[in-house]
Amino acid sequence: NRIITQANQQLCKMTGYSQDELLGKSSRILYPTDVEFEDVGRRKYRQIKKKGTGTIETCWRCKNGEIIDVSLSSTPVDLNDFTKGVTFSALNITDRKRAEEELVVSEKRYRIIIETASDGIFTVSEDGKFTSLNTAFETLIGQTREKWIGKTCLDIFCSNDKQSAEQVFQQAFNGKSTVTQEFKIHTDALEHHTICEFKLKPKYNKAGRVVGIVGFVRDRTEYNKAQETVQRVEAQLRQSQKMEAIGTLAGGIAHDFNNILSGIFGYAQLAEMNLDGSEKVKRYIGQIVKGAQRATALVQQILTFSRQKETEKHPIKAYLQVKEALKLLRSSIPSTIEIKETIGTRSMILADPTKIHQIVMNLCTNAYHAMMDKGGILKVSLKDIEISEPKHKGDKNIALGKYLQLQVSDTGHGMDNETLEKAFDPYFTTRRAGEGTGLGLALVNAIVEEHDGFLEVSSTPDKGTNFYIYFPITEQETNHKQIKNDMASVFEGNESIMMVDDEEDIRLCYKMILEGYGYKVHSFQNGIDAFNDFQKNPHQFDLIITDMTMPGMTGIELLQKIHEVREDIPSILCSGFSGLVNDEKAIQMGVSRYLMKPVLKNDLASAIRELIDKKKAS
Repeated sequence: NRIITQANQQLCKMTGYSQDELLGKSSRILYPTDVEFEDVGRRKYRQIKKKGTGTIETCWRCKNGEIIDVSLSSTPVDLNDFTKGVTFSALNITDRKRAEEELVVSEKRYRIIIETASDGIFTVSEDGKFTSLNTAFETLIGQTREKWIGKTCLDIFCSNDKQSAEQVFQQAFNGKSTVTQEFKIHTDALEHHTICEFKLKPKYNKAGRVVGIVGFVRDRTEYNKAQETVQRVEAQLRQSQKMEAIGTLAGGIAHDFNNILSGIFGYAQLAEMNLDGSEKVKRYIGQIVKGAQRATALVQQILTFSRQKETEKHPIKAYLQVKEALKLLRSSIPSTIEIKETIGTRSMILADPTKIHQIVMNLCTNAYHAMMDKGGILKVSLKDIEISEPKHKGDKNIALGKYLQLQVSDTGHGMDNETLEKAFDPYFTTRRAGEGTGLGLALVNAIVEEHDGFLEVSSTPDKGTNFYIYFPITEQETNHKQIKNDMASVFEGNESIMMVDDEEDIRLCYKMILEGYGYKVHSFQNGIDAFNDFQKNPHQFDLIITDMTMPGMTGIELLQKIHEVREDIPSILCSGFSGLVNDEKAIQMGVSRYLMKPVLKNDLASAIRELIDKKKAS
């Protein structure tokens, strides 16, 4: 109930009341208005509850009617039980507060201070009209003070904020000491707006009646820009962390995935080697090998993307990759989806052909999923365009010049603006369970950026989506070596080879492949058994082939033990993926050759023949 239970002589002297007039009375007797009394109660309750002690400023009405400013400090009698009472001490700060008021109201005395203030300062009369504005406020609103003095202060607020602003001003007129809130106000002759922070303080006359308001205004534009920058940096950090997670995931699955592909490669090549006649079947097997090669390239692409490694690029005719990708897609896309291909250019770009192929495959796969239920039209086109005027994409300035434009469009379900904003997030997907992860567009975006291109996309719900990819056209001529035909060379031999791999499919198929070349192959499931056999007769083998990751003993550990016994034996280390070993590190560890799985039979046979012949020549 806030009843006064004790009052010293200093309090009586300050307020003009005697102890008898104060004791047992509600402290409401000291406040000029119910609003101020209730406001102080709320503020002190929050302060005591949070800090235990504290000080606030308020105003009291003395017995003679004079309003004085007071600094009110409080300390609970018992911090654990507020019901036992609170001790207050009051300090008359009227003189100080009057000096502060004069700082605002006395234009002649304090003109320099007010006019050079960085914050806007204004005063409002009882009827809510501007009575003064300083230079900073003029600058903020882009108009002279003469145009606003005498006008209603609420007219400066944008329509959506006007009602809230009116409520806050009314609170100040009712005697609330300080109000702080952000509002949108008009600037530049009401044509624009900006967000500002308002602090309002009521002005009292000598009788204690509110006769106006003093306001302080601070432009929040730069602050909000800084906040947006912080948020953007935080978003980039989160994206970087997501990319790191993708890299960890990719590294984790690459080894097992490449082992699976090794089996597909091996048995497909075995079938091709042992097939007599039937060119049609050979073509079918060739498509299996080509599909496995694309899958291998995809794993390497994800690893490269997640590690942000440089791409090996050379001049290519992009239309060849587009045609090849569409040829593969035609067999997998249902007949309810019509593919329209328009190749209007054969210009060259500086690119990695595998990644250009991947862009087309990813965009077309997304288009296919968007039209899966109702069918539609998939359009893929290539044409030359020239950018002759400055163009920007986000923070990136687009270089002027000639570009190759790849367009992939569909007539599917489309995307709304919210979905479109998240479309390139690698953890966002609109696909149903079992239809993929949605990683494709994140890869497309990364590939486009590392090829110095840019991307545009437009989409309308229920009408479809259009992707436009732009790559700089190059005038360079290609000098890229063409891939040799897998059957162009056969590297036969009759030497003895040790093969160690914990995957049975890999051991069996590559044993048969190498035996087909004439080699004698001894296969082992793990490094421990292999080393034990090697120790029995170190010179029975001419070359060692081992997997990197195996239970019990890694390939590196096996080769180190073998080289301790026989230093000169050639060795090949194979790995589906390892963050610990690469070409350079493998050579430093004494490995003769490092090969990434899956390994094509001719690549393996070539490496074997080269290493054995080199050993014999030495």
